Amino acid sequence: SLQWAVLAVCSLVVAQGSAADLFEEWSPVSRGPAGALTPAQARKLPRYLAVERDGNDLAITFMPEGRVTWHVTTGPDGPISKRTEVDGQLWTHSVFMYRGGRVAEKSVTGPGVSGPVHFIYAHTALSTTRTTTRDGTHYTWTLSRTRTGSEAIWTEGKRVLRRQRFDAAGRTTQLSTARDAPLELTFARSRTGVLQRITRTIDGKRERAGFRRPRKGRAPAHLREINGAFERHEVLLLIGAPITHSTDAKGPAHAVVDNYTDDCWLNDPSEIRYDAAGKVVGTHAACICGFCVAGNPAPVGDILGRDEHWTRGPWFALDGAVVTGDHLLATPNGPRKASQLAAGDIVLDAQRRPHALKSVRPLPDALRLGHNLRTSSGMFHAGGLLFHAEPPCKRRD
Repeated sequence: SLQWAVLAVCSLVVAQGSAADLFEEWSPVSRGPAGALTPAQARKLPRYLAVERDGNDLAITFMPEGRVTWHVTTGPDGPISKRTEVDGQLWTHSVFMYRGGRVAEKSVTGPGVSGPVHFIYAHTALSTTRTTTRDGTHYTWTLSRTRTGSEAIWTEGKRVLRRQRFDAAGRTTQLSTARDAPLELTFARSRTGVLQRITRTIDGKRERAGFRRPRKGRAPAHLREINGAFERHEVLLLIGAPITHSTDAKGPAHAVVDNYTDDCWLNDPSEIRYDAAGKVVGTHAACICGFCVAGNPAPVGDILGRDEHWTRGPWFALDGAVVTGDHLLATPNGPRKASQLAAGDIVLDAQRRPHALKSVRPLPDALRLGHNLRTSSGMFHAGGLLFHAEPPCKRRD
């Protein structure tokens, strides 16, 4: 997979203490590091490669974090082994097999893949295709020659995941998603191929592809364009920096979550999650539909669905129930919000009997896991009280 760069440094010394060459990426065209950089040029990218060479062995560290390293052994026809480490621990191990001077197969093992993954390569005069099948779905990567360079297309079944174009030297000139509202990057280069600037097209408008500060106007539609064919450094260029960025653990357990809103996008994706090596795992709806109760609600009728939502509320304690202020309780006179009730008010208990509330008090601000059931009757009970189940939320962008 392609790797990019971040942040310039005045000088670079890798962990072993020897100077490393800097590059933009590992190119599938040249099948090696491409786009030589100076430290000043590295400022244009959110990640760069620091490459050490020792005969046929390459140590390629993704900077500036320095957590992920490829150990690549090359042969006369190209790479024959690639060991990916995260914080010095094995993530994946790829082995390449060749026939007639061309790569024919690749197998990948390690904690970074769910069981061994096997790729088959096919070659024609104008293209190279790599395919694998997982869970009945065919994944294909095709590199085709063009008049000015090459174009790579990733597909999942019949669905195109991404497109990437390269110049004759194997350096990226264009990268885009390929769904309903594509995001696109354009890499402007000098006549000698030196990277000068990167621009992105988002919502049909071109802008400089900044990645250090969040940009206003990001929406669920932008996150829906992101899929498992992309890596975090590419996402940072495509849609910019997140509002919040979280990391967990080390080695194979390392995980990253980027959140792109300080508001609620309801059931729409607002987070992008990445694996230990920085590849997109998927998007996640951090804010979901449904006003909530804490604890374990019980259905009245059949369960049609359940929402769980970590929220600060505001929360209220009503006798034996803890509930968000906007949730509706059943009363003899119809539904009422929890925040509108007071001690002595009559509500219905779990058996639909009138019940006088003994206590209604707001709780201190704290993050709690709330639950909301969708049931065939439109009702559920919790803490001895009867609640109205919330209808499906209206989605918004």
